[in-house]
Amino acid sequence: TKTWVRDIFSATVAPLPDSPNGMCVAVIHGSGFLYHQIRMIMSLMFHIGRGKEKPYLISDLLDIEKVQSRPEYEMASD
Repeated sequence: TKTWVRDIFSATVAPLPDSPNGMCVAVIHGSGFLYHQIRMIMSLMFHIGRGKEKPYLISDLLDIEKVQSRPEYEMASD
């Protein structure tokens, strides 16, 4: 049986030590990841961080009653 459900156990974002330009590192632990899932998550985080989207967007996208399809955002670069 195929399932598209994945559990994310933890996610953290922290400044990269000694980064001259303020880069951060994201660490995400989960039961598994769908194809390009992390790149899509990072793209949404960039949009939120730049003020182009509101933080509640993540909760809205996780509610399959509100959003029943994949969001139309460009993926973050690899």
